[in-house]
Amino acid sequence: MIKFRKLELCWSYIGKIGYSSQQVSIGVGCTSLGTVTHEIGHALGFYHEQARYDRDSYVSILTQNIQSTYLSQFTKQSFSSMVDYGVGYDYGSVMHYDQTAFTSNGGNTIATIDPNYQATIGQRVAPSFADVKRINLAYCNSTCSNTLDCQNGGYINPNDCNNCKCPPGFGGQLCNIAGGGDASCGTADLTATNTIQTVSASGAVNCQYVITAPVGAKVYFQMTAATFSRSVPCTNYLEIKYDSDFTRVGARFCTSYPTISLSETNRLVLIYQGVSGARFSLNYRYDPQDFTTSTSSTSTTTTTTTAAPVTSAPTTSTARPTTTTARTTTTTRRTTVTSTTQAPTTTTSSVCGSWGGCSAQCGGCGTQTRKCGTYFETVYCNTNPCVGGYCCRPFFYVTQNGNGYCKRPQADDSEIRNEDRFEKAIHPNNDAPSVIWENIKDHPKSRINGSNKGFAINN
Repeated sequence: MIKFRKLELCWSYIGKIGYSSQQVSIGVGCTSLGTVTHEIGHALGFYHEQARYDRDSYVSILTQNIQSTYLSQFTKQSFSSMVDYGVGYDYGSVMHYDQTAFTSNGGNTIATIDPNYQATIGQRVAPSFADVKRINLAYCNSTCSNTLDCQNGGYINPNDCNNCKCPPGFGGQLCNIAGGGDASCGTADLTATNTIQTVSASGAVNCQYVITAPVGAKVYFQMTAATFSRSVPCTNYLEIKYDSDFTRVGARFCTSYPTISLSETNRLVLIYQGVSGARFSLNYRYDPQDFTTSTSSTSTTTTTTTAAPVTSAPTTSTARPTTTTARTTTTTRRTTVTSTTQAPTTTTSSVCGSWGGCSAQCGGCGTQTRKCGTYFETVYCNTNPCVGGYCCRPFFYVTQNGNGYCKRPQADDSEIRNEDRFEKAIHPNNDAPSVIWENIKDHPKSRINGSNKGFAINN
């Protein structure tokens, strides 16, 4: 049981301690939704995001700018000391420090490896999609007995087992369609062509768009206009998800323009969070501009006997029409057959695109998708167990000859015996209890049992 107390500062232990109730302090200045859920996150067992074992791939810790008293707050956890439940690093996590946390000289103490994410870290508005997903996988993963092929980083909603819970930008039962945002924003599903198109929004609305290029191409984009309140982290912004992981919060822009112009895959997600007076405009097309989808060329011989000129229609927008003459002639014409506009006549494997990135890192918790002709194929991926032997449904943790792995049960599967099959949920706090203190900037030091404890700053 958690008891919320109005004590000095904001603080919480990491994970459950003992078998009695434990306190979470919500002091003066700590009552915003983001700050309260931050402390609840600690109580549920989660460390700060920038303390993840893989943080060096995403952020740099600028120790020369950190007050020496608080260097311990930036200690990186080991791979074995925390469980991420297959959810990747999230710049927009409510558990992430801001860029100047514990600064000694006003300079940044955290710099994102990709500078476009600098104004994303440190938000305290509300838990991110990845925050909620991680908690649901840790505590509610056994709620639903059925399985769904949730796409784009979605997962089965423990409050509605017939539908997936989708990241911003996607909707539908399986998170496979563009969705979300206000009705006044217009069409959410946009298609990139080889010519420049523009998408824009303004005012106090929330708009979400998914721009899709042909499989094998990427989306080229350029933000041409933007008006937002200048604040770090951003509070109103254009968020651009240009990498392959749609689970994490994208790069948010409110004080600068993107330094990147290409998506990693053939899809780009835009999320506009506006206020009165805010606006954005963005140009897009697919890249490379002369890209053509997978084609096969065949030569055919056509005999024409019509008395009047006849023009045959091109099979794609990239082919020129062929015009025959009025007299009877025999012409050789090269016909281009394009898989995106014509039903495939070859085997399925020859018309499928590349697999997208996996939406989770371990435990079979994620899926990956590829486009095959006019349909999408989705499979589970990264089925190696998470730290502590954790596997997501429908996989079970199985031990065989002393080795553990995640296995998806099949009907009449004799390899999985009742004594060998179990689903294992591991809480991140396997070591001695730790306490995390949060405070408002410039608050005096606090002491617990006579020893100094570090602070985590909430802006």
